[in-house]
Amino acid sequence: MQEKLTLLISKIPFINRINPSIRVKLMVIISAIVMISLGVLTLSNLTVFQTTMSGMVTIHNSESTTLLAEKVDAEIESRLKTLRLLYGLKVSGTLYSERAMLQRTFFSEKDDCVYICIYSSTTLARSDDNTLVVDFDIFTEEHLKEAGLSSLEVKKALAANRAELEKATLGETLLINISPGLKRATWLLVTSVNSAEGIAAAGVYTTEKLASIFLGDNKLLTSYLVERPGNVVIHPDEKKILEREDLTGNPIVKDLFQARVKHAMTNYEYQGAARLGAFHHLETAGNLGVITSVLEEDAFREVRWARINAVLISLIIIVLAILFVYFFSKSISEPVKELVRASQQISEGHYDIVLEAKTRDEIGELTTSFSKMSKGLAEREKLKGALGKFVNEEIARQVMEGELRLGGEQKEATVFFSDIRSFTKMSEPLEPAEIVAFLNEYMTLMVGIINRTHGVVDKFIGDAIMAVWGAPVSKGNDAANCVLAALEMRAKLLDFNKGRGSKERPIIHVGCGINT
Repeated sequence: MQEKLTLLISKIPFINRINPSIRVKLMVIISAIVMISLGVLTLSNLTVFQTTMSGMVTIHNSESTTLLAEKVDAEIESRLKTLRLLYGLKVSGTLYSERAMLQRTFFSEKDDCVYICIYSSTTLARSDDNTLVVDFDIFTEEHLKEAGLSSLEVKKALAANRAELEKATLGETLLINISPGLKRATWLLVTSVNSAEGIAAAGVYTTEKLASIFLGDNKLLTSYLVERPGNVVIHPDEKKILEREDLTGNPIVKDLFQARVKHAMTNYEYQGAARLGAFHHLETAGNLGVITSVLEEDAFREVRWARINAVLISLIIIVLAILFVYFFSKSISEPVKELVRASQQISEGHYDIVLEAKTRDEIGELTTSFSKMSKGLAEREKLKGALGKFVNEEIARQVMEGELRLGGEQKEATVFFSDIRSFTKMSEPLEPAEIVAFLNEYMTLMVGIINRTHGVVDKFIGDAIMAVWGAPVSKGNDAANCVLAALEMRAKLLDFNKGRGSKERPIIHVGCGINT
């Protein structure tokens, strides 16, 4: 994988132009691997997370709706029992005698009931739009006053809903928002207490107690109670209750009253926003349903934060990876740079180089091998220099490179001999050190001429010099080179003898012979 990525990067024109170092390549390659890996991992995890979150929100929404419906049913059922109890007392004849006790029971400070009545289809027929005629009612003016209402206002509001009151005499149980008529958040519950005789009971209640059921801890969910065909009964926004807002244009409200199922979950769009919702029909009142919805944007806010956190974590990991690669690559690139600098010094002829391996990996082994190589080259150069002091450089090179064969070979060559005349008599008055110094000066001058004319010094025999032209390598005009060397030696000897003539510095005469 890394080799393919490296090859791919090397084909990019920009990368080739900048000629990146190993450190940059490592940083780019590893950063790319980390980014791709994190991107794939993050994307897959966020997809799974979003799907899971969607499922969890939907399930939670559904469970909340069911729980709210059960609580509302329980509240309504308790009030229905009160209305039926009131009718039972009326039938038994104890209703009037216990009126004061019932007022204390039904209209306590903590109760939300403000008015209860029993009516029939007969009394309802005698009612008009302004006044409701009832068989019996029970209330307290004090309790009505605390609620900001009066008995006349309540009866007028009930008369305005005669159609719903009439349905109750036929056997239905209904809950209606009557807030607009009373200008107070209130609701009306009507139910049949004797369908055979067309007798029904009605109760008027303030919304505080019922609304408290819808005020849960989950701030994301919006839960509300609606009546057919789609008017608000209970809602977190009291203004919607007072106005009895019409929600028939809301898709989930349509689904609630058109669906044949009791409970369902749905995704819909309302007021330009996508939402997740659920609805549940009530058991106690056939015209009611509980709806719970949440904005997808709010529901998946955690997903967005998770995405942002994933990006931030990815950036942190990438930065840490780059820092790690930067310092790790130094352990590779710095030794390599040292090896490059050392190789340049060797190419310039500086062999005395010592490199210390700082790691035990392949780079460390390479550094150690390079140090051994430079040491070997230094020793070889010293050996070559030492041989060069005694033999021709070409011979020294061939000896070092193993090109000379044992046993020799037959060649046509020109041999030169020279010696100093009367050297024994000349050296008798001199000290050994003076003789060595004198010979070194003389031999150095002569050997230089031999080397310049492509000759090879074969040996020194005391004060004599033996040299060869044409071996080991022939230049094609070896005899001519040898004669030229002899002539140059004579000329240099004249210069050498200038200023000489004393006992300590005698004049030198030489003899030489040449043979091909």
